[in-house]
Amino acid sequence: MLTADKTELLRAYNQNLQRFSGINGEFTEVSIETAAQGAYTLVFLGKAYKSTFRVEKADGTVLRVNYTISCTTSDCSQETGGCEPRFNGGDRGNCSPCSNDGECTKTVSSSSLLSVGGKE
Repeated sequence: MLTADKTELLRAYNQNLQRFSGINGEFTEVSIETAAQGAYTLVFLGKAYKSTFRVEKADGTVLRVNYTISCTTSDCSQETGGCEPRFNGGDRGNCSPCSNDGECTKTVSSSSLLSVGGKE
């Protein structure tokens, strides 16, 4: 269950991804899905693009988005496991590759890409 305003979340992320990475994702849906490494991802879907954030357990059953990086693709947007955030220990993370060698864009920001008016 998402406890965020879906319309506001989509608006903020579309705006910030365009600003920080130049990608016009035109995302219309957002959900939480099971991912690799026993984790979850917050997934934004649009007509052509898929963009993901890592989601971690904060305490008990509460999930918190790790918004240090997002991974965005149109080349393998239908693929499960491709172009998703991966973290190894304390690193800042990377994006898993697409199995078809398609492009996957890693976006990093020092502020939340999920909030309105986020700053670099």
